[in-house]
Amino acid sequence: MKALETRLARLPAWTVAEALRELAEGVERDRSDPSSQLPQITLRLTSGHTLEGGLLRHELTEGGTGTLLLVNMRGAPELDVSYIPVSSVLALTVHTSSSALHSLSGGRLKPIPQRLPGRLEIARTLRSLSERISGVLGMEWEASIAWDTLSGSDEALLSVVGVVGELERSLEAILADEAGREAWKARGSRLRVVGSREAAVSRVGDGLELRGIREADDVRFPEPLLPALEAIL
Repeated sequence: MKALETRLARLPAWTVAEALRELAEGVERDRSDPSSQLPQITLRLTSGHTLEGGLLRHELTEGGTGTLLLVNMRGAPELDVSYIPVSSVLALTVHTSSSALHSLSGGRLKPIPQRLPGRLEIARTLRSLSERISGVLGMEWEASIAWDTLSGSDEALLSVVGVVGELERSLEAILADEAGREAWKARGSRLRVVGSREAAVSRVGDGLELRGIREADDVRFPEPLLPALEAIL
């Protein structure tokens, strides 16, 4: 399967209410990002009618009932907003996008970039990361990828892109104070990303291995990554 289809197959089997909740929480998380877009959905109502538009907000009362707010309905003026009681919603179709997948998975599936970088670009990103971390630690440190242990598919490449981004953010958090820097120094001078039979961070020789489980044409790394790295320190 293609990268997007692979991620669709991993989505949890939400109820309509759960899916709406996850999408709405994603909207709230992204509200400060001017480049974010509302998830586009189609609602099938108990009356037999359908409504299409962007999900603006979803609120539930203590009794479990609530109201959906949809904006930019097809064929309607730009600023029209529709209020729909949740009890009237029979089924939900989410018009899949990368950000919608991220929300529907509870944040577990990473957004798919518009352009998938190649191995050379990823290697350059890791070289830049290695140089920055070496400067912070005051010692030579290197991050690398054992490409021969990974599938050459787009799915695996997408997973590698995701874990490299997670690694950058995790290291920023770990190395934010002296205690974290000293603990990281004690774990050696390198980190290698490899395909394996387990998703884990392990000590090997003079460094660490960030291992991902090989699954057909894909690879699954520890999620979330930061706790897995902190556990080895």
